[in-house]
Amino acid sequence: MGINVHLTVIFKEEAPIEKRGKFIASLRKDDWGRLPETENCWKAIFKTGVTDGAAMNVAKHDLDRASKKADILDYKALIKLDDGPQITLNPFYSDKHLSARANRK
Repeated sequence: MGINVHLTVIFKEEAPIEKRGKFIASLRKDDWGRLPETENCWKAIFKTGVTDGAAMNVAKHDLDRASKKADILDYKALIKLDDGPQITLNPFYSDKHLSARANRK
């Protein structure tokens, strides 16, 4: 049996519907399924033989790609592999970068 990965994204900035749509489309393209009756929770199942580390790396990569495609760079993500502990991820970008970006808009 493969590894079940649950991903919850908490957007820290107000994201317009079109940006959220791009974010969701990117995750769907990467085979993430949105959990029913939730707005920001997704699940992916990795094949048997995939290590926890590899599944975590793919999840981080998919999340990073979705955030960049949607231009939603300020978020917090919670990732849980099977029955393991929930891990909190912050965006790749620093607070300093996000502040400078906000000032340019």
